Amino acid sequence: MSGHSKWHNIQKTKGAADAKRSAAFTKIAKEIIVAVKQGGSGDPNNNSRLATVIAKAKAPTRATAPAAWPSSSRH
Repeated sequence: MSGHSKWHNIQKTKGAADAKRSAAFTKIAKEIIVAVKQGGSGDPNNNSRLATVIAKAKAPTRATAPAAWPSSSRH
């Protein structure tokens, strides 16, 4: 059973990180849906709230932003 404990620790750490990331994506998705419904348009040029939510989602503090990725994964 060599390596079993190590794999368990990786799963536990990765699972916690994935749960945080999933919660962030869910929150962004809900904000976008609400912005489109309230603004009446899926075009950010005509829907200022949607434009704001998109800008917020693209902010470098989000997990999806390239600036948040380690330098070794950039191409």
